[in-house]
Amino acid sequence: MRKYMQITLVPDEAFGITLPVLMSHVMQALHGLFVQMKDDQDTIPVGVSFPAYDEHKPSLGDKVRIHGRDDELVHLDVSGALSSLQDYVHATSPRVIPEARQKGYVAYSRLRHDHGKEKLIRRRMKRHGLSREKAEQDYADYQQEFFPNCPFVMMCSASTGNNFYPLYIKRFFLGSPGEDRFNTFGINPSAGVEQFD
Repeated sequence: MRKYMQITLVPDEAFGITLPVLMSHVMQALHGLFVQMKDDQDTIPVGVSFPAYDEHKPSLGDKVRIHGRDDELVHLDVSGALSSLQDYVHATSPRVIPEARQKGYVAYSRLRHDHGKEKLIRRRMKRHGLSREKAEQDYADYQQEFFPNCPFVMMCSASTGNNFYPLYIKRFFLGSPGEDRFNTFGINPSAGVEQFD
């Protein structure tokens, strides 16, 4: 049976705990939890959704839902993963997805920035044995693509020496659930989770 757990974020701006900061911490904690359950293809059986996602602000909102089968959610230690944030989040136990309120399926994708011009020039020189002048000519008209109208959270990469990076998340609507595996952020543009109010 498909169920969901909902994490509601409760920011405290007087102490600098803003919604974007809190969402980043929640997603970082969930990512750490999801990494522990990944299979040999680096996928997991549970996905996330952001019911208050707003591309116009842009914001992921104040809620995160984790979707999965009952047996998958029961063994997921969300409270433990979020223990350092217990004053700022409320996590429910697994609940049955309300079919009467379901409006289809929603999926999310990670968007990545293009590399900066300087990095691309150095890579071209190294891979193709070009002079700096030639590599610069190849990228003379290059414009780096950014995603200013797409919600994001700041993440910290433990595998690359704790570098911070923005995780841009784009929403898609699907007519069916599609694939049932997700990456360690709980997203996959080909895998939908239930959308409901």
